Amino acid sequence: MIKIFLKFRNFVISNKLIEEGDNVLLSFSGGPDSTALALLLKKLQKYIDFELSLFYLNHGLRDDSDEEEKKVREFADRFELRLFSRKVEIKAGKANIEERARETRYEMLKEIAEKHGFTKIATAHNLDDQIETFLIRLLRGSGSKGLSSIPVIREGFIIRPLLEIRKREIFEYLKMMGIEYVTDKTNFDTKLLRNKIRHNLIPLLENEYNPAIVKILKNEIEILRENEDFIKGKAEEVKGDIIKDKKLNLKLLKKEHPAIRSFLIREYIKKLRGSLRRITYSHIKSILELKNGQKVFIPDIILIREYDFILPYIPKKIKYYEYKIEKIPFLLEIKELEKTFKFNMEKNIGEFDDKIRAFLDFDKIKFPIIVRKRRKGDRYSPLGMKGKTKKIKDIFNDMKISKREREFSPVFTDAEGEILWVKGLRINDKYKVDESTENILKIEEIE
Repeated sequence: MIKIFLKFRNFVISNKLIEEGDNVLLSFSGGPDSTALALLLKKLQKYIDFELSLFYLNHGLRDDSDEEEKKVREFADRFELRLFSRKVEIKAGKANIEERARETRYEMLKEIAEKHGFTKIATAHNLDDQIETFLIRLLRGSGSKGLSSIPVIREGFIIRPLLEIRKREIFEYLKMMGIEYVTDKTNFDTKLLRNKIRHNLIPLLENEYNPAIVKILKNEIEILRENEDFIKGKAEEVKGDIIKDKKLNLKLLKKEHPAIRSFLIREYIKKLRGSLRRITYSHIKSILELKNGQKVFIPDIILIREYDFILPYIPKKIKYYEYKIEKIPFLLEIKELEKTFKFNMEKNIGEFDDKIRAFLDFDKIKFPIIVRKRRKGDRYSPLGMKGKTKKIKDIFNDMKISKREREFSPVFTDAEGEILWVKGLRINDKYKVDESTENILKIEEIE
């Protein structure tokens, strides 16, 4: 028990993961990893002065989710830890349900951290998770960035304090402490690749090939990360000339070293779709090999080469779609547009940007909210027109918005069909937030 804590404390201190005065929000599921991390962080408070709270997301994906939440609350009460919890309905769309749940969890962690002044978000990824991720990405054909696996610190404030700790050490620690934890039965389903690697491949490598395989792969990951950091530094020097808006300058890119090329293509893809999940080296290579007018399909987007540039391909016509929003908060993925919108309540109006978000007087809206494709003849009264209506088509023409962009501007209406907002345009004047507004609805496109 002392050994695991000393290893943990040294790792935290040497990597400056938590420092005096920090306010840490731990992503907590009640499973063995997050339970062990919560206990280790509680003990660490004797040596470093910092605050600790828990966040739990009940996404309702398992039959025992409510019972799991009850156990999480009991743990928080027992150890006198502040608990933030959220219950949401996950809509998977094109992404698999577990990936969407993960994205939702990070979105909410960041939202709570910003609102309540948390300086760090801690997740309970351990050394086994690191090795599993490396092997998954190796099998799928990732480049050096992907093979670098799980970073110790992400985005400057998301920390992984358990990355030096093996899973079996966590189980031993909890057993010695006499602490119960939630068991996720899906972790034993070897039909899933990660579980197959965890229960079959890694034990095989340890027993039949090299008992120190985990340590060896850990060292390889560190070497790859050092190399990737060097490449990143060189790539940043030319990035501004090669990636502009949503265009990738292929002519300039091909003047660079192959390692710089691959890095900048990954940066370009990340800029377009928000992450590099499911992106492999074959995708990078296919982009480099495009000829003028050719298209390439990568997860979530289609790219096309037009002369010396790579840019997103937008179909001329998108088929009609319509979605119904019954309750708030809600995450809506419009699969026809490959776009996601978040509906949630706000106390105050944030930064205005009609291109991606709208703030509306919630109490004036008749539910359900309908989200649909624009129809011929659609008209409404934009903010400032005080009841005078205008066709959406005419507004688009006045603003010189291209026909391709218009296809990606969903219309948001109330239950009776009155338009609340058109993405990219001003909200309906009738639903504006004013001094009499008590509840504010925020609709925002998220990456």
